[in-house]
Amino acid sequence: MKNKSFIGLNQFQIGLPPTGYGYLFINLRYLEGINPEDAIAKIKEIGYEPQLRYMTTEDSIDSCLLLKNIKIKNSIEEEQLGEEFESLTIALNQEKTIAVQCIIGKPTKTAPSRDRTAAVSI
Repeated sequence: MKNKSFIGLNQFQIGLPPTGYGYLFINLRYLEGINPEDAIAKIKEIGYEPQLRYMTTEDSIDSCLLLKNIKIKNSIEEEQLGEEFESLTIALNQEKTIAVQCIIGKPTKTAPSRDRTAAVSI
């Protein structure tokens, strides 16, 4: 596996990003009004190169398309990721679903000696 930027993730999984990183992805389970093939075509048309991943939840294993996996260096980059989330949600007509997801790893203040991450969804 090359350039593994997420501790605890294998190359096919998606989970909580560590502090300072963010994901933009689509959970195919929650798509409404568009089938996965058409969603992938639209995503590629916009310019993304989706990577198939899986997410383990309490009651299922979901198929996801990872679109962006970035290190967030400042609030401007975080805002840009949020804008991409909004644009993609509108482009896929998913405003009333949770299919398009953006998760940013934020530090928690629970244990000063350990690096902990809390997910913040946009």
